[in-house]
Amino acid sequence: MPKRIFQYKSAQLFPHSAAILRVHRQPYQYTEELHTHDFVELVLVMAGSAIHRVGSAQYRLEPGDVFVINRHRLHGYECPTSFHIVNLLIREPFFRRVAPLFADLPGYQSLFTIGAQSTKASPFDSRMRMSGADWSQVKELVNLMEMESARGSQGGEAMAEAYLTLVIGILARAYGQVQISPVPLVTRIGQLLAWIEQHADQPISLSDMSRVAMMSERSLLRKFKEAAGSAPLEYLIRIRLRKACALLQSDLTHQEIADRCGFISGNYFARQFKRHLGCSPSDWIQKNTELRI
Repeated sequence: MPKRIFQYKSAQLFPHSAAILRVHRQPYQYTEELHTHDFVELVLVMAGSAIHRVGSAQYRLEPGDVFVINRHRLHGYECPTSFHIVNLLIREPFFRRVAPLFADLPGYQSLFTIGAQSTKASPFDSRMRMSGADWSQVKELVNLMEMESARGSQGGEAMAEAYLTLVIGILARAYGQVQISPVPLVTRIGQLLAWIEQHADQPISLSDMSRVAMMSERSLLRKFKEAAGSAPLEYLIRIRLRKACALLQSDLTHQEIADRCGFISGNYFARQFKRHLGCSPSDWIQKNTELRI
């Protein structure tokens, strides 16, 4: 009988059902068997070393290593030596909120879009090694995040999430500055996601995407879905719809919104909106107006 895999559940680890973040510092991390969790985990290695197992793969961790483990990804630690890590346990709604802020950064896409969304069978490995001033700043922000999380009330959770946003921005920028040759697959897909974000209002074909990602269309179709969870052109439609939702409360007509977001016509925009969001743009406006009231 196969050994049962333990899963950490957010309902047991987060302080309440609406909490988005938990800071879990482990100054003496011991060997931990392969496990999963139903939240995204951003891990920062503060000191020591260990072997990190991710599925059937493994690699050595050192101080300054930062990596993202998505929901249901199988991982664990072996051979720890004075191993000190900080786990930032993050519920997915947080990423839906910050994605528009950093979506044009390839580093954000590589670390967090791919790291948080890729499937458990995916070969993508979202990690980097920090050093210098950026690493010092990240560690200080984590300390502040931990302090505010412990406070909880009087704006503590909101402040902790604000510090987390700063950490993610620093990591995304730092990741984009790392030059590796040949360019890793996760970086190429991350660059493509950022490029889509920047050019979503323009005509984009699968051929355009394959050129940016530096791979064949056939390879792109397979690797993109493993990384982002959908086909490339479906992903493009979702980005356009997200941008359209941000404009629906403006004085623009639906045709003007369609034009600004890259849809070929107002009718096509309405059809895609209904297919993906389950209602018409007009119904969406009414529903969200009522929610704000």
